[in-house]
Amino acid sequence: MKITYLKLLSKSSTAFIDAAKRNRKNKNVYNSYVISSMIHSWVLLEAYVNYAADILSVSKIKEHERLLLLDKELRLNDDGEFKETVSHIPTLKKSLFVLHRFSKINSKKFKRDQLWNDIKNCERVRNTIIHPKRVDIDKFNVKQAQIMRESVINFIRKTNKAVFGKNIPIN
Repeated sequence: MKITYLKLLSKSSTAFIDAAKRNRKNKNVYNSYVISSMIHSWVLLEAYVNYAADILSVSKIKEHERLLLLDKELRLNDDGEFKETVSHIPTLKKSLFVLHRFSKINSKKFKRDQLWNDIKNCERVRNTIIHPKRVDIDKFNVKQAQIMRESVINFIRKTNKAVFGKNIPIN
């Protein structure tokens, strides 16, 4: 994956916010744009975490760390042989591992940071949209979509600076 894909997701999230602002009078259209922006913001975060994990997986690290970064694990099959199987590590858990293992950020302290609280709120919004217990789409608005987008971008910037020592060109 390239940075261009991350930029595309960032721009699409912004475009959905702009479209929602233009369609405030049509509630269904407005809601669809707000939700689309929020989903694209979360997908941007997931794409970045996987992008960073792919880069880091080729560094000199232990095999179990490499497998974790690549969403895999070793399992013993019925023939007594180890086989790599697909595993799923939640996005924020993987991001904490990346920060803990590849930066000087203390993950325990970071979890008390406002940015972590913001990104956890983004995860809750994502879960509400993707796994709804009840349909209540009117509770989302442009302001929340903007906050989610900004939180994701700030998290990506902080992670990239801490892990790779440079800024990432997305906005």
